[in-house]
Amino acid sequence: MSSLRSTRSPSTALRSSDGDAWRAAQARRWLRSVRAARERARAAREMADAQREALDGIRGIDYASDAVSSGAGDDAVMRAVSAMQAAVRSYAAAEAEATGIVADAFERLSRLDAPLACRLLTLHYLRNLTWGQVGDEVGYSERSVRRLSTVALADAYDVMPHEMRYPRHPAI
Repeated sequence: MSSLRSTRSPSTALRSSDGDAWRAAQARRWLRSVRAARERARAAREMADAQREALDGIRGIDYASDAVSSGAGDDAVMRAVSAMQAAVRSYAAAEAEATGIVADAFERLSRLDAPLACRLLTLHYLRNLTWGQVGDEVGYSERSVRRLSTVALADAYDVMPHEMRYPRHPAI
């Protein structure tokens, strides 16, 4: 198994085989699914915000008028409130799921032997920084960070959830 604890330069620390490339690809797929969970929660929040803004323009029953009626406005309010409640429920479920997935991923990555590997993967996949920004954070060039990330991903295979290691076709 490769390790980032080496004192060698980033370019000489990288010695990956075909097996390591496959392991890195599987770990990358897992971490991208973690990022996707966060994106789903963000999209659900935007949907709830859009529903809230849509409620601003709807008026309910005007009790101050001489003739009080329950016209089409009542239905519009009920539909808008119902849509808002559904959007908030959807957001709450997506946020709870994403929070659990991200916490699990962070806990698993913290088990890596190399602190640098944990930091690289956490910054890029869990904190959504670009590889260039990750390089600035850790003091390496973007190119070196990308190379180190391949080794870190191969190491992350050992701590990723077992069900993500061996992908199954949806038809199975």
